[in-house]
Amino acid sequence: MKLSISILLLLCAVPVLALPDAPTSKPDAFVAVRPSVHRPFWDRTNRIEFGVMISLAAFDMGQTCYGLARGAREINLTQSCPKNVALTAAFDTGAVGLAWLLHRTGHRKLERIPMIWKAQDNLHGIIYSKRHGMW
Repeated sequence: MKLSISILLLLCAVPVLALPDAPTSKPDAFVAVRPSVHRPFWDRTNRIEFGVMISLAAFDMGQTCYGLARGAREINLTQSCPKNVALTAAFDTGAVGLAWLLHRTGHRKLERIPMIWKAQDNLHGIIYSKRHGMW
């Protein structure tokens, strides 16, 4: 055990000046510098997500207003159709705004989450309405 420790200490004691110099790297030869491509916020994927989110919101609000007109009760929103439509439009606008803010701060993958989350929320409302016989 003492022998291996002493060998290790001797190897660590080699002066740095005795080591050969490492060749300098040429950054242009090894690294391909590509200009950063900044894609716009309203690219194809965001337009599709926005269209799906708005379509599901419109269908959900149509069901909600139809159910409210026939005496159904809404559990999460108000009991007024215009107020529900305005509230849903505000939530959809907030989702787009949050996605834009994430895009502007460089969170390119996270910017997809708010509109997808809002679309699944509207889909949940559609399924809830169907289960309770509103259409």
